Amino acid sequence: MNLATAERLLAINREFYNHFGDSFSATRQRLQPGVKKYSKQLKKMIRF
Repeated sequence: MNLATAERLLAINREFYNHFGDSFSATRQRLQPGVKKYSKQLKKMIRF
């Protein structure tokens, strides 16, 4: 991908989230089913 295309895609993404970010985020107030399903396994695998 050339630089101009990458910059334009980033600009489109920024414009989208500036416009729709709040309403999009409002629909994501819970863990997604796939994350919830594997969260116990992930906790066992991740060590800090």
